[in-house]
Amino acid sequence: MKKIFLAENISSVFKGFASNFLSSEIKFIDDLENADVVAVSTPDSLVKYDEILDKKIPIVFWTNEPRFCSDSRKCYESDGRTILNFNCFTDDVLVDCFQYLWVGSYKSLPSFTQDKLIEKDNSKLVCCLASQHGDGHGFYFKDLDIDLYQKRRSLALALHHSNLCDIVGSGWPEGVAMNFSNEGRGSRGWSDWEFEKLNFISNYKFNLAFENTNIENYVTEKFWHPIMAGTLPIYYSGSTNIYKYIPSDSFVDYSLFNDSQELMCFLKEMSDDEYKARLNKLIERYNEFMSDSSYLRRNREKVARGFEARLLSSF
Repeated sequence: MKKIFLAENISSVFKGFASNFLSSEIKFIDDLENADVVAVSTPDSLVKYDEILDKKIPIVFWTNEPRFCSDSRKCYESDGRTILNFNCFTDDVLVDCFQYLWVGSYKSLPSFTQDKLIEKDNSKLVCCLASQHGDGHGFYFKDLDIDLYQKRRSLALALHHSNLCDIVGSGWPEGVAMNFSNEGRGSRGWSDWEFEKLNFISNYKFNLAFENTNIENYVTEKFWHPIMAGTLPIYYSGSTNIYKYIPSDSFVDYSLFNDSQELMCFLKEMSDDEYKARLNKLIERYNEFMSDSSYLRRNREKVARGFEARLLSSF
């Protein structure tokens, strides 16, 4: 049996898979001294555990965030210890587009109606809730720039300067971002932050919802939240594989437009009927995922099986 100690910073998504680790050969423990393996999300967290460094205990680096680790080596030796990587580039963490889709309080959504559209009385068409990140140099994997920070920044600013978009978040040029109590999760719990975000988004027709990184199956709450709020997402499909699960002509896909001006014309000219039809396509698919637990179960189980198999064969 392999006894695994979970470091303090281990991803909450990883903890969510715990019930799917069914092998009798794996056990999660709270006692570092008796651990055979230590699971952490970032190398930096190891500085808190001198005992791990001294004893050469094998380490699992597990993260579902592309920016935390882009080392695609699945197993390697470092300073006399075995390291296993489980990340977005090792093909066993992002197995489909459902890793960030959690049931929560939104198990079923009502159809979007004309009355709900009328209630969206905000003067701006679009909202963007995102801090401005990145240094403009891109984020490369195998010589391909998979960064979306700059695309999101450029589009948000273009929409804002055309008086079409409210921006919330830190790091934007002075005078761009509006004041709003919800600039991130901070010290609040997920449910409180999620409720505030959805309530804010619901006032707008569109939500600029680009991911931070363009990689296969990396579809986060950024895509699901607008749907839950009854707002149409402006997304960047890129390499996400999202059309395998979501119908075309539903969300607004910026990757299909030549530039921001073309998108702005499209948004302003979209009829009420088309808006409702697109959003209801998304709501219908969302409700299908929520009503059939096999979608989420297969995701959790596939990740768990891959973790178990590779862990047990490596140590």
